[in-house]
Amino acid sequence: MDVLKSCSLSIEHMKGLKASSESPKSQQPVAGPGNPFYRPIKWDKSYYSFTGFRDPEQELEQAKRVEPTLSLWLRNHEKEATKKQNASVPRREELKRLKKELCQKFALEDIRWQRSWGVTHRCCQLQSLSRLSQQNPEAVLNLRGHTIIFTDQSGINASGHVMLGTMDVHHQWTKLFVSLPSYRSLRQQTEWLKERISHVLGGIQVIDIERLGPVQPIEEHCSILNTFHKILLARRLALHPRSLQGLAMTLENDRSSPSLHEMGHFVIPATCEPSRLQTFLQSMAWEA
Repeated sequence: MDVLKSCSLSIEHMKGLKASSESPKSQQPVAGPGNPFYRPIKWDKSYYSFTGFRDPEQELEQAKRVEPTLSLWLRNHEKEATKKQNASVPRREELKRLKKELCQKFALEDIRWQRSWGVTHRCCQLQSLSRLSQQNPEAVLNLRGHTIIFTDQSGINASGHVMLGTMDVHHQWTKLFVSLPSYRSLRQQTEWLKERISHVLGGIQVIDIERLGPVQPIEEHCSILNTFHKILLARRLALHPRSLQGLAMTLENDRSSPSLHEMGHFVIPATCEPSRLQTFLQSMAWEA
């Protein structure tokens, strides 16, 4: 303003600017010993990495991208799930009816599925079995007392259950039904081998566990038991006849070392060396 006065120029417009600049709203703190720096500080990412402090920008981005919780997801899909469940009631009732009829008609122990097929797929499988029973009732009579498992391949599994391959035709199912009596001797031999192995290994029980995935046919299972039994007989173990009674084990053909399953049974390789097996069983018996 002094410069304008010295030049005899008007200073009226400067008075208005001065008044507005001195108003409380336009005043901002000035950095100094008594005032903090008024502008926000934006630190480099390396600062947060080095100090371990939280990066507010990163936290904001994570909050925007946060995944929904289970309870929120369930609430969001509750309506759709209820709709599908109600729509499937007739089909599920039909599945229950078909299963009950077949079990009663052929005196079956049970009907199971080795894979998690849908209700419609399961109904079709039972209907296919029902049609076969009408076409060849004599062959189906051999199913009496058995458990049927719909799976990927036809045959008899290690537990003696009848496996029906879902991709097989009726002729293959019929051929299996006709041959069921011939499997009895193989089943008896399997049980005898389990008893002999149990006797040699201090009373431990040899069990079969059904699981998802490829099913072991009884022929392969019997061969594994026979091989393992011969290995044990070749070198007698110094185990008390009842020292491992109450415990259980499974034989696996694709294992290289014995282990203790989280369910409490031993998982033993079919080719496990006897002395190594004895040491393992005795050291882990208390934990099993």
